Amino acid sequence: MPTGHALLISPGLQHDIAMHGDVRMLTAYVAVGSWKRFASMGCRVVRVSRLLDAALETMCAEPLVYGLRGERVAAVILDEVERADVADLALPLPVTPRLRQMCEELIANPALVGDLDAWADAVAVSRRTLTRHFREETSLSFGQWRRRLRQLQSMKLEAEGAALKDIASRVGYRSPQALKAMMKRER
Repeated sequence: MPTGHALLISPGLQHDIAMHGDVRMLTAYVAVGSWKRFASMGCRVVRVSRLLDAALETMCAEPLVYGLRGERVAAVILDEVERADVADLALPLPVTPRLRQMCEELIANPALVGDLDAWADAVAVSRRTLTRHFREETSLSFGQWRRRLRQLQSMKLEAEGAALKDIASRVGYRSPQALKAMMKRER
């Protein structure tokens, strides 16, 4: 996740976090009772406003058992989270086994070639069926999903210090310029 973003994780959801490059992270825990107002949001990545960023920093300086000031800061945090813009950084996976396997192959190697017809053949469905099921299960077209995968993988490799030319080839772009153009459009 790039600077200026936050990951909201629903209570009780089993999860794992991997970090790439130099990382500075704040973690805020929300009482289950307060989380109810976000229940419909599920898990998501949101953009962090300057106010939310400042409120989180302020809350970190408060004692573990905080008083009235801490309650007010916590209320600001909850309000800002509730109104935060969703960032398109999640990569939803389909549930259909053949489609999921296709996605896992692409995640393992984002530079794999093949257009929609080739992937439809690979999973033994028609182009139309692949298109329909993929959108139903991920809310994205195959092309949108693949661009997002490449964007996320590029961000990871960049955080690890990889050179732009290397990143471009590893995620399936012929040149660093083509990769830069995609990243500019997708942000």
